[in-house]
Amino acid sequence: MKTKNIFYAGLCALFMLTSAMCCDDDDSEGIIELTGIKLNQYNNTGAYPVIIENGQCPKEAYLIRISPISEYYYSTNILKSPIIAFRIITLTDFNEDYPAGSDIYKLFKEYPPMLLNENFREHYLSSDCLDKGQPITTITWGDFYKVLLTYPQPGNYQFRIELETEDGNILSEETEVILY
Repeated sequence: MKTKNIFYAGLCALFMLTSAMCCDDDDSEGIIELTGIKLNQYNNTGAYPVIIENGQCPKEAYLIRISPISEYYYSTNILKSPIIAFRIITLTDFNEDYPAGSDIYKLFKEYPPMLLNENFREHYLSSDCLDKGQPITTITWGDFYKVLLTYPQPGNYQFRIELETEDGNILSEETEVILY
């Protein structure tokens, strides 16, 4: 009987030790502050987008990837200061209606995730709700993909991407020059 009690006491102690050592998943949600953005440009003429390496891209196939940068990332990231504006500024004359310095954000469209391969799709961010008049308050770990819908006049082009946060901070980055 004494051995049986010692056995059960040992099991209880083992259970208490293992349950005390369990950790909750604290990394599922957190508040972050964006510190910048990173840009990649893609040629979208093939089955899947490929990085533009030679500075040339057909005007009907331009895709840009905008990656928000933060010191930490969680599964769900609540922005300390929500994104209230998203701008794509042309640094060269785009056409007669959009001279250098114009915001051409409305000439870009959110790229559908089903057209991306698995390497892109896992980093797809579908929370650009600014078109609906709502600030972006939460983002999952991922990127914005924007595809150009309007053909520019032939020439060299460069863009500045700007994300403006509610606290007045503007995160911006310029693309490499692209020849259409």
